[in-house]
Amino acid sequence: MYGISVDLDITSLYHYCRKNEQSIFVSYLHEIIKAVNCVEEFRYRYDGENVIVYDQIGISVTVARENETFAFSYIDYDANFPDFAESAASEIARVRETSDFTPFANKLDLIHFSAVPWIQFTSLSHARHHEFKDTIPKISTGKIYHSGERTLMPISVHAHHGLVDAIHIGKLYSLVENNIQEQYGA
Repeated sequence: MYGISVDLDITSLYHYCRKNEQSIFVSYLHEIIKAVNCVEEFRYRYDGENVIVYDQIGISVTVARENETFAFSYIDYDANFPDFAESAASEIARVRETSDFTPFANKLDLIHFSAVPWIQFTSLSHARHHEFKDTIPKISTGKIYHSGERTLMPISVHAHHGLVDAIHIGKLYSLVENNIQEQYGA
């Protein structure tokens, strides 16, 4: 696994969500998983010694609870934002009400996602079990901040270099920003 971190311009999404009382988190989560599904390399996984490609990838989101513990959730990708938002809200609420950790250890057709809204990071690394051949991409976002007229959010993508190269991470970042501009731009 290797990782690349950048600041995404989410200005139009941020202002739209504030104006329309829409969840910023669920909105950018949808744009990220939409882009993941558009870049084929993010749907590649090793299954034993073979590389497989999934038609669609869901998202396992780390959900924080009020007692400062966390657990993993799973949300299917849906291109329709209202349907995705409804599923996300339902799954997040379900996880917050349980005490289970519920990892999806055997599920490969997903990405791992976590938000770190307390830290405006410039780099991030993930804990790993090096004996396990992990080919599931990990995406993390950080604290949203303002720089002049722009609203930025750090994002870090970690992927298996045998399946996802830097050009693919660059495509993902460009797609997310372009999708945000198309969906939320003035």
